[in-house]
Amino acid sequence: MAQDPLYGGYLLRSVAWLPDATYSRVCECYVSYVRNNFSLDTVVVFDGYESKNSTKVAEQLRRASKAVSRDLIFDGETKTVTTQTSFFANRANKSRLIEMVRKQFEQNGISSKQAEADADSLITSTGLILAKSEQRPVVIIGNDTDLLIILVTQITPEMSLYMCGNNPPIIYDIQAIHHAIGHVKTHLIARHHQCRHNVGYFWPGKKKAFLLAQMDNLELLDVSENCGSSKEDIARAGEQFLLKLYGARTVTTLDKHRYTRYNYLISRSSLSSTLKLESLPPTSAAAAQHSLRTYLTVQQWKENQLNPTEWGWRF
Repeated sequence: MAQDPLYGGYLLRSVAWLPDATYSRVCECYVSYVRNNFSLDTVVVFDGYESKNSTKVAEQLRRASKAVSRDLIFDGETKTVTTQTSFFANRANKSRLIEMVRKQFEQNGISSKQAEADADSLITSTGLILAKSEQRPVVIIGNDTDLLIILVTQITPEMSLYMCGNNPPIIYDIQAIHHAIGHVKTHLIARHHQCRHNVGYFWPGKKKAFLLAQMDNLELLDVSENCGSSKEDIARAGEQFLLKLYGARTVTTLDKHRYTRYNYLISRSSLSSTLKLESLPPTSAAAAQHSLRTYLTVQQWKENQLNPTEWGWRF
């Protein structure tokens, strides 16, 4: 029987833990939640936490840095001693709990999978394969924007595919979105990641970056989608994108624009004012690293697996 995918990260946060419950009881609550809210032909897909050479690890560590959470030694009879938020901020704790939950699922006839690292590609490919092979609608349960972006760009005309989330409660008709956004879908993955990887660190904002990325014939989008792009082309296209984003008109490099902008801000500031360095453009070298990482993520989503250490990552 074909199985509709349920994103494990969505599931882990959808179930509120009972006060002073044992971890065995927590696992039983996840079993009950799946049984009561989803069909029997549901497969739960979890992120992986054991890989040491994955870009997902860096994202997990970044999120963990925002909350303090110690490693816990626990088994099924141990009572919970921390909040869910704090517990899930620790990769080792989450990995151990997922292992326990999956065992409970197996004992209760609930199917599950676990990706090597990020589950986005596994859950979307599972849904897309089902939608292509089955003569019925397929529903993916999750609320991650990344899942929506991948599905919208990779769906084909014969597929009937939906994505359902609960925060807020909504059902996305993937086919309808695919048709509604028109030519924007051609470079949607590249647009999404260029905004997220580059602008998240800098000042202008993601909305401005996305609007800029909707302009036709933007070299960066073609370069990011092309599986044969060179690092030099990627860095150059990324720099040109950021120059436009920062409104540079007369200079050709971010280093020059950063220097010009710095002098301008200094000339307008008083002795008592503070210059916000984060408002300056990034250096050319920093922008190149972010562009390489953007390219890597786009290619990974297109199922072209590259070595992260060759594209701006260190482990």
